Amino acid sequence: DSGSTKVRDWRYWIPLIGLYSGARLGEIAQLLVADLRDIHGTWVFHITREGSARKSVKTAGSERIIPVHSELVGLCLLNYHAAMKTLGHQNLFPEIKPDSRGFMSGRPSAFFNGYFAAIGMKQDKTVNFHSFRHGIADAFRSAGYLDEQFGMLLGHTKATTTGRYGIIPQGIL
Repeated sequence: DSGSTKVRDWRYWIPLIGLYSGARLGEIAQLLVADLRDIHGTWVFHITREGSARKSVKTAGSERIIPVHSELVGLCLLNYHAAMKTLGHQNLFPEIKPDSRGFMSGRPSAFFNGYFAAIGMKQDKTVNFHSFRHGIADAFRSAGYLDEQFGMLLGHTKATTTGRYGIIPQGIL
């Protein structure tokens, strides 16, 4: 419930952050407490390699700042953040450990693939956590935004990359 201050774990927060930010699974799984910050009164996710040798981004253009959606604030993400900070955790999701290849996304990826299959959403490889990125591109396009107006939020430096996401063509009235 949106008024709850209950601290939930990564299985709750990661898909919501993916849904409302369009961030990649690995980018979310590796977030540090310091990566969720208030900049001049606006809460943001700071997607970067800074702060830990384990952090990575797909390309240099993938480093970016994404505003925290008001729905995440309403769902008490900032309370979760404050709890992790109070507990002294460096990682926003301290239960997630690197897999055998050193990726923070390994365990969450396996979990969500299994979860999507269990609830009947996954029929083939086309439905996975990355589908949230395609969905947010479609949401922006449905709202009338052009790829070059939101591509930077997805970490795309050129509209041609963003143009491959989603199924709705840009510029729909």
